[in-house]
Amino acid sequence: MTTPVTFTDVAVRPDELRLGDETLPLRAVPGAPGDADDATVEITCHGTAYRLRAWTFGERRRLLGTHLGVDGDLDVAALRGAALDRLCTPVPETAADREIVGLAALAWSATGGGSTPAPVPGVGPDAQLVRLAGATGWPPRDIDCALAADVDRWFAALPGGAGTPAASSAVEPAANDDTAFRTFRLED
Repeated sequence: MTTPVTFTDVAVRPDELRLGDETLPLRAVPGAPGDADDATVEITCHGTAYRLRAWTFGERRRLLGTHLGVDGDLDVAALRGAALDRLCTPVPETAADREIVGLAALAWSATGGGSTPAPVPGVGPDAQLVRLAGATGWPPRDIDCALAADVDRWFAALPGGAGTPAASSAVEPAANDDTAFRTFRLED
């Protein structure tokens, strides 16, 4: 790549994934058994097809915990490598392709198949897990198995969720609603 890639340089469209000056053709493919069908895609980089799947919340939680330093700095190169190993088949052989496809895997995971990233939670993944489990009654293992982008959207939908504009637009309970709700319905 000729220019450094920043998050603002990433775009996911139905037929392509853009990373800075790289445009990678993208197409939906059936996932492996147990994968969400809409979370697996194939990209083509320098003539080779790579299958990417979006990460689960549990995978993201563990990977960020592993690659986030005590000083709060994220080791992006190590995270990209770990994402490749978990989310990409086959794993690219050249360093240049590993960089591009690794960033593509992270971008695909951030969107979970949508055209824009899910709302940033504004809290650590462990706090997000505890709060979402407490608000919904869902077991943490079920939340860990869901796509990370979906969990971020669910968290943002909680009253006071992510502390982002998406959270502030979440529906607040009416005065006569039971504020100690244990379940809620999410609709597309």
